Amino acid sequence: MRNSALNFKIILGTIYITILFVLLYLFFTNFDYKDFSNFILIREKALLLEELVNNNYIFLGLIFFLFSIIWTLLFGFGTPLALFSGFVFGKWAGSIILVLGLSIGSFFLYILVKYFFHNLVKKMFYDKFQKFLFKFQKNEFTIFFIYRLIGGLPFGLANVVPILFNIKLKNYFFGTFLGIFPSIFILASFGEGIEKIIKTNNKMPSLFSALSEPSIFFPILGFLLILILAFFCKKYFNKI
Repeated sequence: MRNSALNFKIILGTIYITILFVLLYLFFTNFDYKDFSNFILIREKALLLEELVNNNYIFLGLIFFLFSIIWTLLFGFGTPLALFSGFVFGKWAGSIILVLGLSIGSFFLYILVKYFFHNLVKKMFYDKFQKFLFKFQKNEFTIFFIYRLIGGLPFGLANVVPILFNIKLKNYFFGTFLGIFPSIFILASFGEGIEKIIKTNNKMPSLFSALSEPSIFFPILGFLLILILAFFCKKYFNKI
């Protein structure tokens, strides 16, 4: 078992490093630092990206979906992907693709870590989270949904801590999907808003002008509402 766990960690690490180097290579061979200080160049690249996506929507959507699964298995965090998904695919399609990918990736990560590293997770986190064990036993799905909704832990860590509570696989998947959807949708909406600003302006807008745009203002408002909702959910969670 110990050798299997070690081999699994080596495989994951190798995949992660390979993907990282490939992405860095593609980035630095296709972009120059001056591109990010020139709004016209940014706009041109955004329009080229839009054309590329429109001509290969299903294929690129599938690639992004598979990448989000692998990214989650490598303990990646969701915020950059959420912004990117909204920028490239739009808030609705981007959210659905990404949330489904993150949910499936989290689901498989939960199974793999539970099988290979259950004792390690228990040793590292049981003392800190054992007080929540009774809460999960009372109403597993509802509590897990709230756990996903309010966040508070890095995404990769949040995916494996529930091993301590032996969450049922069905509750884990659907609790993850429903719990992370609101925050992913808001971030994807913000990414779509950035894309609209770039496409509809010939020069860099002022900060006030950008924030006053509905495509930017409403996602920010939605994010504040999520924080308020998470605050009350956390109070409810602590009272149970």
